[in-house]
Amino acid sequence: MAKPKLQLRSYYEDYGGGWKNLKADGWRSYPMYCEAMILVEIGEPSPRTALFELGENEEELRANLDLLQEAREIAHIREYAMKARVARKYDRGVIPRNFEAGDLVLKKVTQKIEKNKLTPCWEGPFRVIEEASQEAYRLENLARKKLPRAWNAASLRMYYS
Repeated sequence: MAKPKLQLRSYYEDYGGGWKNLKADGWRSYPMYCEAMILVEIGEPSPRTALFELGENEEELRANLDLLQEAREIAHIREYAMKARVARKYDRGVIPRNFEAGDLVLKKVTQKIEKNKLTPCWEGPFRVIEEASQEAYRLENLARKKLPRAWNAASLRMYYS
């Protein structure tokens, strides 16, 4: 077998030293020195195909279908447990805000006319009139004028004077 450099030189000389002609013929025509090999699977089957039996496969597929419902139930239980853990962790960080009628509170600014870093985030104080529903309160300003809607406790905080 000829060495690659010598073989390339012989190709070069065959084409009269013209690399353009050599490239036009194509580099794919060079031998790549691959040896022929026979695949092992041609003569001998793999263990996966040799040990395959259609009857046993059908039985195992039916057994897997029977176990599928049980696997789904286990996944459902795990999902419920995970959601309970997430809820417990969230509830640990929640600040309870319970206001009574007559408490003074600050309300979060929802519509900012001027938006810059010196704009206050809270406005008020306001007085709690009543609890509209769970964690929702009706407010009035200090001049006894009622606000048009109920406010959630997450948007309120105590005013300490």
